[in-house]
Amino acid sequence: MFFWLYRGKIITCPNAAKLIASIKTHDTSAEDAGRIAKAANGKTLILNHFGPPDDRSLTDKIWVDAVKSTYRSNIIIEKDLLQLAL
Repeated sequence: MFFWLYRGKIITCPNAAKLIASIKTHDTSAEDAGRIAKAANGKTLILNHFGPPDDRSLTDKIWVDAVKSTYRSNIIIEKDLLQLAL
């Protein structure tokens, strides 16, 4: 079951399979994010907007390992209220 928390309410999606398939066609993979950061000579890549949001098996380590397959510089996993000095 695909669900997320929106404005304090749990929202379920009866068309989860279609939604996930759609997301995969237009969201950037972790590996592609690494390729883009490498091509741009980025010093740090900050990842956010993870999906699917209800999959608790997708840990920070899984995301970082996926990026590291294409990008070797600094990787930050964004969390709510994260503040960075620029």
